[in-house]
Amino acid sequence: MSEPAILRVVSGRPTADELAAVLAIVTATTSPSAPRTRVRGGWSDAARQLRLPVRFGAGGWRSAR
Repeated sequence: MSEPAILRVVSGRPTADELAAVLAIVTATTSPSAPRTRVRGGWSDAARQLRLPVRFGAGGWRSAR
């Protein structure tokens, strides 16, 4: 006994290449993939906690931001 059809062509006569392309897209989007890793934002970057060097001279404290 054969398995039930997953896809059914409702109208038109697609070629074998067109059916293969549709099947590849459907398979790629519905298959379970590796768990996605969460991207860390810039706020949790450790480099943000480092202090910029202090600049000496007149107005140096203003330019140290």
